[in-house]
Amino acid sequence: MKGFKLKKALLYGLFLVVLFILGLAAYVYQSASNPLRAEEESALERALAETPLVKAEKVDWFHYLDQYVVIKGKNRDGENIIVWVPKAKDKDITVKKESEGLTEREVLAMVREGLALKDDQRPKEIVRVKLGMIENTPVYEISYIDQKGRYSFLYIDFYEGNWYRVYNL
Repeated sequence: MKGFKLKKALLYGLFLVVLFILGLAAYVYQSASNPLRAEEESALERALAETPLVKAEKVDWFHYLDQYVVIKGKNRDGENIIVWVPKAKDKDITVKKESEGLTEREVLAMVREGLALKDDQRPKEIVRVKLGMIENTPVYEISYIDQKGRYSFLYIDFYEGNWYRVYNL
């Protein structure tokens, strides 16, 4: 009987420790992500005030030499637009109609079949495709695992699909 009570107490104690660790992890995650959410909200407010954006549908971050919040949404006419909001307040916001550039599907087709990449730099597995900005030019950033198993980044021009560079980690 005593052994059963001891096991029950140990299990209860273990449950409380696990619950405490989960609560602590949630608190740390929340604390770490709050500044990013605040930056996103600030960028969204700036975009709504300074551009034709009236409805945001997707918000994402892009980090290269400069940081941007990239917002996909709709303008007053219901057209799909993309807004690149720089973190630096002294830089201008860039707004483009989605139809001005390549689609994500077109970019993926180019990466898989059309670009003149070395064989070992070709994607084995695409991880993510997102929009960004390099040297005041809208780009797609493609994150992927290459043929050698390296995590890689490829930057492709938003308009015509010319590729800028490949980084392998």
